[in-house]
Amino acid sequence: MFMNVKSPFDKTEAPLVVVLTTPIGGVEFGYQVGGVSAGPHLVVAGHGPIADLVFERIIALPTIGWIKGTLSLISLDALEQPGLAFNLGNLIDPKPDEIHFLPYQLDNAFHTASAARGYWSTLRLCCRLGMISGRRARAGVAAKTTEGQ
Repeated sequence: MFMNVKSPFDKTEAPLVVVLTTPIGGVEFGYQVGGVSAGPHLVVAGHGPIADLVFERIIALPTIGWIKGTLSLISLDALEQPGLAFNLGNLIDPKPDEIHFLPYQLDNAFHTASAARGYWSTLRLCCRLGMISGRRARAGVAAKTTEGQ
């Protein structure tokens, strides 16, 4: 598994979470959630520890199984194998409606803040696409903007 986050939560045992692997070699490159209800397909892609933190939080949501459509979480680090990035379109089904890239931050001091921004931006996009109701996503945005004033 590419996730480095230490947690008692086991992603492979979560309901409606599919571990995405390459057909040759079985290399994990992401997760797919949902697909039970009709809706859009959102691909969220990111590098390293920030993507790990965001994916961990999204998969741990208790209502993630209620998502409309499909949410694919892709590790760009895993795609750095020769030829795998070019073959990604054939590995993800259904074809994505939207692609969302998470923030990238080299400085470890900013990983947690970048992961929080990536998490909330992903939830807001899911809300805009009609995949989730987004009550907390909208509330989180409002609380954040009023704090900064």
